Amino acid sequence: MSESTFERLRAALADHYDLGEELGAGGMLTVYRADDLKHERKAREGAAA
Repeated sequence: MSESTFERLRAALADHYDLGEELGAGGMLTVYRADDLKHERKAREGAAA
């Protein structure tokens, strides 16, 4: 995923998640580490390519 796409995704999720580093990618999905801001827990977010 390009940096600009990552930044757009990060901005879109900013109210709910603090998006972190890429955990993996394959096929049509990229998965990122995320912190759930509302529930104060770790999460993972996937983004379709």
